[in-house]
Amino acid sequence: MVVKELFPLPVLFHELDPFLVKKIKDLVIPRLDVFLKEGYKTPSTVETDFFSKRIINLDEIPEFIEELNKCKNEFEKITGCNPSYLVDYWVQNYKKNHSHDIHNHGRVEISGVYYIQVNDQAGEFEIFSPNPGLSIFLEGSGNSIQTKFNQSVQSIKPKEGGLILFPGYINHRALPGGPNCIRTSLAFNFYPLFFNK
Repeated sequence: MVVKELFPLPVLFHELDPFLVKKIKDLVIPRLDVFLKEGYKTPSTVETDFFSKRIINLDEIPEFIEELNKCKNEFEKITGCNPSYLVDYWVQNYKKNHSHDIHNHGRVEISGVYYIQVNDQAGEFEIFSPNPGLSIFLEGSGNSIQTKFNQSVQSIKPKEGGLILFPGYINHRALPGGPNCIRTSLAFNFYPLFFNK
């Protein structure tokens, strides 16, 4: 008999060169005080420039765009995704008790997050299984043994300089951090090229 692993979920992990990590950090961190300005629109659960003027222009970090496109191209090649293009990006700055509840990015081809700065009190990033029957399969089983076949969520510890890509339809969230949480990230979406026609 044999057990085959069908329907795997692709998630790409990549670490940027320390020189580029520092360059991005040096550009973004001094600009985070914009979130404290009166009238700057941001939700109470996390500081973000999603609803307002972006605090960084990606033209300022062409090396990052180059790395991001390499990762995106590899993700497309391995997964068979359609060719896609970067549509939007935004900075999120998490402090004590900040979080981002379960959500997905809908018809986006590829979503991703890059960790600009992180400390050991940063909340974890969670990705949920897209299998809607998993909870039914496990419900009432009384089995506490964890295997790769019965986990409905995967926790990822944010790492400074780390880049993650995943399908946009996948539910995910950012958990609250500790009292001295530092977690600044750049999130982004790629749409299929045929959306641009």
